[in-house]
Amino acid sequence: MVVARRYEWYYILTMLDKQTVRAALVNVLRQVQETSGRPCPIITDKMKPIGELPGFDSLLAIEATVLLEQKLACTLADGTPFISDGGTRALRFGDIVNRTLAMMVPGGAA
Repeated sequence: MVVARRYEWYYILTMLDKQTVRAALVNVLRQVQETSGRPCPIITDKMKPIGELPGFDSLLAIEATVLLEQKLACTLADGTPFISDGGTRALRFGDIVNRTLAMMVPGGAA
């Protein structure tokens, strides 16, 4: 039952906020790259930030996750949206947007 509610919440957020999450994520990635003195190429849905953005690794993904929570004024479930559930593979930008929406804690604010 909890899983069903989580997915219902995900679909409501998807309709309302997918573009907001996408814009915030682009902004965060640019900020992280700029702060670290690295270039930020054009971000596409097929890009994998971990491995394709210069110097962006799993540690920077955690920092970017915190910044994303701040930008969206939300709390994300444990983990980072940049890596798959099992932590075995880096995700593409479009998948990160969807995973961010799925990880949002209802009623949670950062």
